[in-house]
Amino acid sequence: MQIFLCSSNILCNFAPQNMINRFLEGYESSKDIMNDSDKLYFLSFCVEAYKMRHNMSGEAVLNLFDEKGVTQYLIEYYDVLHTQSEKWIVAEIDEFIQNHDTISRK
Repeated sequence: MQIFLCSSNILCNFAPQNMINRFLEGYESSKDIMNDSDKLYFLSFCVEAYKMRHNMSGEAVLNLFDEKGVTQYLIEYYDVLHTQSEKWIVAEIDEFIQNHDTISRK
């Protein structure tokens, strides 16, 4: 199974199912997310946008999001975040990661 994401009027192939399963692994609400395709598409959009902005592989972005708690954040605040621009979301993720690192060092 493949997840497809339409971004900037370009239909792009995002990730194989095993990558999506890994992306959702460990979150209590993963079944709810799988049932809510809007959230899954949003998560895919965020990974793709972050990947393109930082010239990273999808796997590297997933690892980073897992390590820093970004996925949980995006799910929890989906209602507000999904209304923002791609540029704003990537900047928000960068800030979230920076704050995570600052708190972790204390």
